[in-house]
Amino acid sequence: MSTPSSPEPAREDLLSASELPEIISASWAAFECILTYADEFADQVTANFATWMTAGAPACEGRDALGRAPSMPAVGAYPSSFPRIAAAGEEAAAQLVGELAALLEERLGAAVRMSAAPEDAMACARAAEAAAEIRELFAGA
Repeated sequence: MSTPSSPEPAREDLLSASELPEIISASWAAFECILTYADEFADQVTANFATWMTAGAPACEGRDALGRAPSMPAVGAYPSSFPRIAAAGEEAAAQLVGELAALLEERLGAAVRMSAAPEDAMACARAAEAAAEIRELFAGA
């Protein structure tokens, strides 16, 4: 699904990343994307307000864990904004965020296995746990 109202760029970056710094970088940006979308829907105060608000905490935790990884490239290389997702509708947005979180969890699991530095492995493991929390929040969306 590639529309201006989807997290497609973050998804594509995750899929194309092959080296540890690229995976960490793409994952950091994907958490930032999820946080942006969670804030966007939380501001609308819909029936799923609590779910969107709850997604913000693990998105911040995952992003911040990766920000402390030794293999994390300079933050200035990441997008400062993401395409708006509200136009996709709340149900579609929840599904897109859940799918992005599942991909994040998978890619970060791979990053843990390829990490030579224990600090990288710990950061990626914590971020994978945060992605799993987000995936579970949006399961069935």
